[in-house]
Amino acid sequence: MKVTRRSAALGLAMLGAGAGSASSQQAEPGLANVRSDSGGRLTIPVFINGQRPLRFAVDSAANASVIASDLVESLGLTALPDADINTLIALERVPMAGAASLRAGAIERSDVRLAVADRGGLGGVDGLLGTDILAGHRLVMEFARRRMRIVESRSSGTYLFKEGRSSVRYRAPAEQRFNNLMMVDAVVGGVSCKVIIDTGARITIVNRALATASGARPIVLDDGSRIQAVESPTGRSQEAEAMLLPTLGFGGITLRRVPVLVGDFHTFRIWGLQDRPVVLLGSDLLGLFKRVSIDLGHSELLLEV
Repeated sequence: MKVTRRSAALGLAMLGAGAGSASSQQAEPGLANVRSDSGGRLTIPVFINGQRPLRFAVDSAANASVIASDLVESLGLTALPDADINTLIALERVPMAGAASLRAGAIERSDVRLAVADRGGLGGVDGLLGTDILAGHRLVMEFARRRMRIVESRSSGTYLFKEGRSSVRYRAPAEQRFNNLMMVDAVVGGVSCKVIIDTGARITIVNRALATASGARPIVLDDGSRIQAVESPTGRSQEAEAMLLPTLGFGGITLRRVPVLVGDFHTFRIWGLQDRPVVLLGSDLLGLFKRVSIDLGHSELLLEV
């Protein structure tokens, strides 16, 4: 079964989150049909060259932003030399295009470079905003309200959430590397690991080292298969195995029976994490929280439960 990484979905259900203390949530295995043409991800209006708003997903684990190829001409983008970009699957040679201006929330940029990809690999959106454009800003996602904002990085001493709300707060300046990746510590099945926040992924992915060490077990998907082909935005694919993690815990919150895709992907090698347990935490699990704030300017992650 072939699915696009940016639009695939494993069905997840949240059970009984306790406020103000360690809580337990459960994720049930099985594929679910995604009705949203954005693959279940939140999107934000993006204005390129002052034209009509486009629907972009935000990809906090990508260092290159992407535009659908069928928009290049109508937006008046300038053809640029091809470039090599590292996707989840491989180092890929892709066409590039230049925009005179780009505006999204608090972001206003000029002379922007965008990778060009076929719309079929983008999971129904017009493009992806990567950390090359998001750097220095704060991404606020409100899943219950299906709303996302890009705002300025918070001022020193100010906080996003009001006092009294149950939230988990991370500050990890030493762990934000690889071009503004947001990385936090977690424990999966008793195994310490790194979690990379990946808002561009609809489904959570882990490497083989974590699956083996944590005792993850294979699961059968709704169509009877155990394997899925995961695609990059360019359409290049690699097979991954559907498995169930026993637990995933961070910040006093524990997710139980968490379905994921498992594979040794190119991006783990680029980050030097191929032999270390690592999770790419997608929107399927981020969506269990009421609100998520990723502040790239202060290396800070806040999760409201």
